[in-house]
Amino acid sequence: MAQFCGNCGAQMPDNAVICGNCGSRLSAGMPGSVPVPAANNPGSGKKLQKIIIPVAAGAVALVALIIILCVVGASSGYKGTVKKFLKAGYENENYEQMVNMTYRSFADYAEEKDDDYLEEYYERVVSGDIDYFDDKMDSKYNIKIEILKSVESSDKKLGRYLEGLYISEDDADDITDGIKKVYEVKTKVIAKKGSKEKSKTVTVYAVKDSKGWSVVPSIDYYGW
Repeated sequence: MAQFCGNCGAQMPDNAVICGNCGSRLSAGMPGSVPVPAANNPGSGKKLQKIIIPVAAGAVALVALIIILCVVGASSGYKGTVKKFLKAGYENENYEQMVNMTYRSFADYAEEKDDDYLEEYYERVVSGDIDYFDDKMDSKYNIKIEILKSVESSDKKLGRYLEGLYISEDDADDITDGIKKVYEVKTKVIAKKGSKEKSKTVTVYAVKDSKGWSVVPSIDYYGW
């Protein structure tokens, strides 16, 4: 009785072991024989490897992309903005950068009094804390910014806060116009050297508008 290749269907002699048409192995003397499973095919392992390696590489690349996006998201979000703002002052004593990171409408209002008004305010407040750290630490130290608490607020609450600084209601409305999100962020500025550390609590408002995140300082109006 003739037998047929189970792979390509070609008719083979009864005693054939290999299909002369496609090369698949036959079970001698058995019609409708099927090819040897892929696992026993020497070439199948290489084919599988060619598939697995690109898939694995793609998975690794995807995980790396997710990690990068998380890091970038963290640094470009409101917490990252607040930390960068405070480090500009407490670590680098760069008060101009603090002004540049201040919510523009608020900075413009402050600078109507004097072009350098806000920069001088930041220098006065931050340098006072730095003097405290210098006095207590007795040596060079590192600055670390820790977020203690953040509470979602609103432009209306921020407006009432501004009115508490003796800013008129109309001016406060103008300043807060265009704000999309507000967070009141309580931080701890830490001066650390080895096991020794001193800290100051600083609260600011993180504000988001169409241009992204910026900062409104939480000001004691006696010093404002």
